[in-house]
Amino acid sequence: MTPHSIETSRHLAPGAKTELRELGSGTQLSDQALALVVNAPEDARETDTAQEKSDGLFLVARDGNGGLHAAGVVDTRMDPPVAEFVADLGVDNPVDWVQLVFDELANNPPAPSVVTWDHGADTATGRLAQARGWPVARQLVIMEKPLNDQIEQSKVPDGWQLRSFSPETDEDTWLDLNRQAFADLPDQAAWTVDDLRARYQEDWFNEDGFLLLFDREGTLRGAHWTKQEGAVGEVYVLAVAPGSEGLGLGALLTNAGLSQLADEGAIKVQLYVDAKNVKALALYRKLGFTELARDTQYLAGLGHV
Repeated sequence: MTPHSIETSRHLAPGAKTELRELGSGTQLSDQALALVVNAPEDARETDTAQEKSDGLFLVARDGNGGLHAAGVVDTRMDPPVAEFVADLGVDNPVDWVQLVFDELANNPPAPSVVTWDHGADTATGRLAQARGWPVARQLVIMEKPLNDQIEQSKVPDGWQLRSFSPETDEDTWLDLNRQAFADLPDQAAWTVDDLRARYQEDWFNEDGFLLLFDREGTLRGAHWTKQEGAVGEVYVLAVAPGSEGLGLGALLTNAGLSQLADEGAIKVQLYVDAKNVKALALYRKLGFTELARDTQYLAGLGHV
């Protein structure tokens, strides 16, 4: 089976958003790609005047009956743009579907090249990347730790405050911390308030699992945002303000979040960390995390399909 049509656009109708979110559920699309789907303009007329404000480019491949079987989501804010591809694993030859979507992108490239994520092992995207010899641009290490052991707690410094995030008061403060803490990771540092608010719509969002640490002067020094789906928790975003190194805040925040996840019934916790982040890897190994798998980002030259 091959696509009957592949539509490329800057907008997504509500029905297409639902279809794409369902197709990309689990690990096939990152939360950032799903946030682009949530925030996409819903009417083509909106993009006539707001084209520059549309952060995503969407490619949707359907069969002759209108069924969605493959798609691409491209974050055009990044340089180079970051693309993610997803295919219905129930169709014959999902790699062929991903290849056709990629080739459609290459026919109308948003830039000379893109980087594309392969989430997991033996995926359609990964097989396509390896067949074409795309070089590896980046890797994320996926680590895991059981939560059946006693979690060591660090004392919050006197006069400091550890509390839950409030969407009404803390959005700008947290986004500023996120930009500073991840200045060397543009895809994370580029988060906007719309990216943040897109997460509020997810079933897993829980304000109690979004911890902020303020010093005596009321300055945000760190944050640990956890995520939980079923019995599996995640160190979703752990950020420590530059200049706060050496105070043990990373361990303090990590363990506080792990305790919150355990209280909510999680039996294990996972996290994603850049393979080049030696300090973070050392911290997590010290806290009992072990490597589970890796996500790989490939550099794909659109001019050489």
